[in-house]
Amino acid sequence: SLQWLASQMAVDPRFNDAMVRIVYNGLTGAEPLAPPGDNATEAEWDAYNAESVQLDALKDSFVANNQNLKTLIKEIVLSPYFRADGLTTESFAIVHEDTGAARLLSPEMLHRKINALLGFEWRGPLDLYSVAKDNDRRARLLDDRQYYHQIYGGIDSFVVTQRLTEPNGLMVAVQERMGNELACYAVPNDFLTAAEQRLLMPFVETTTQPTSSANQEAIMQNIQHLHSHLLAEDLAIDDPELQLTYQLFISTLEAGQAAVGSTEDGNLPFLCRRTNDLLTGDDLASPLTTDPNYVIRAWIAVAAYLMSDYRFVYE
Repeated sequence: SLQWLASQMAVDPRFNDAMVRIVYNGLTGAEPLAPPGDNATEAEWDAYNAESVQLDALKDSFVANNQNLKTLIKEIVLSPYFRADGLTTESFAIVHEDTGAARLLSPEMLHRKINALLGFEWRGPLDLYSVAKDNDRRARLLDDRQYYHQIYGGIDSFVVTQRLTEPNGLMVAVQERMGNELACYAVPNDFLTAAEQRLLMPFVETTTQPTSSANQEAIMQNIQHLHSHLLAEDLAIDDPELQLTYQLFISTLEAGQAAVGSTEDGNLPFLCRRTNDLLTGDDLASPLTTDPNYVIRAWIAVAAYLMSDYRFVYE
């Protein structure tokens, strides 16, 4: 019977090894290192031996706690192979070349991350979201017929059974489209809510321009917040990375304002406009369709820049 088979498998020592490796791979995104070959370097052997010691310790803890899966998960999360942020010295850089939990998010994981960070899923223009929110055929990262599930490395468990762990050209193109679309949707949508409830724009308004030191400080604070919220970067306010993003905002703002009246007008792009309630589809009392000073579009450029960064799709 299945019960007998399960009981026999559970007492086989290989079961414990397999469970540790499966859960380790699931949490870190990395396969345990294979034994180095005869021509392996000392560094490769050091890396393999160090990881093997850690895996053996995880297995011992798992077995000692009556094969409790919660214990195994906790021990992996607390291990240096999951939590390490970097090396304190370059001495072991070669040994730990492949160490770390950063991995390309699967389509399903990225789908959930977008919802958590932006407050909506990637299902197309937000004015149509009330219709699309319950239809997985409209979910850009879940549907493999019209959209990007398999293009972005997903599996169907029939023909495609192996997830892609390294991005290719098509996946990069999907990410660029994702960054541009989501920024277009998210920034105007965020400005519809009160500042204290916003996910992306808590420090600025649609009228905040760098015309005073107070406004410049608010813009920098919001850029710092976006780096933290979207890329999980804890950067000081004078960090060069924030300065680069600030310059992107300023250059986009200045170029856009100079073009308004000629190649640009005072309206948001059609698909970026917000006129309907996100969940009900009812008309908004105060729709957001215009951007006369180009501030919203400058923030859209910043958000697209950050969501096109590799750190947005890796964790």
